[in-house]
Amino acid sequence: MNEPILRLDFQPAFDETLNCPNLHVGRSYESGHKVDYVSILYCEDLPTLQVGFYVDHSVEFDFTSWSCIWHGWIVAGFGNSIAFVHPQNHATHLFHLDKSFGLTSHFLMMESTDDYLIGVTSCGLIRFNETPEIVWVADDLGTEGVFIDKIEDSKIIGVGKWSVMLDWTPFEVDLTTGKNLTSHDIAE
Repeated sequence: MNEPILRLDFQPAFDETLNCPNLHVGRSYESGHKVDYVSILYCEDLPTLQVGFYVDHSVEFDFTSWSCIWHGWIVAGFGNSIAFVHPQNHATHLFHLDKSFGLTSHFLMMESTDDYLIGVTSCGLIRFNETPEIVWVADDLGTEGVFIDKIEDSKIIGVGKWSVMLDWTPFEVDLTTGKNLTSHDIAE
């Protein structure tokens, strides 16, 4: 039996013309805040769910947003959060990045395969399993940005930025444990 074709559209507001449920994730929308991002789930080209994401802190740290489908979850990174939303039962798991990385951390991007999903933040990496739960956090890779170059041989190879005045610093992180395999001082 073939799986239904699912796709996401990412847009800045709810589409009131669509006949599907709306779900709100993040900062309280009841206090009149405007939604920051909306992902619309389509199944076989029919809209089935609109999920509105609300940034939980100042939008000055909201540089990028990302949404994908992974192991049946809608996964979205935005502001200082990564959220998992189950399309059928609307269960939501919201992970605040400041709990792992500090108040100035913000979401940058995601890397995923069938085996893993890694959230990339301004300060480090966070790996999730399909439950979804945090498997590990690598939190000492930068303060101004982190970038993954490649993932191979169970290693995440990338660079971190510690200051706008400094060059990018290379790192290698163990994909299984999250342990930083590089040991060198930050260039001054």
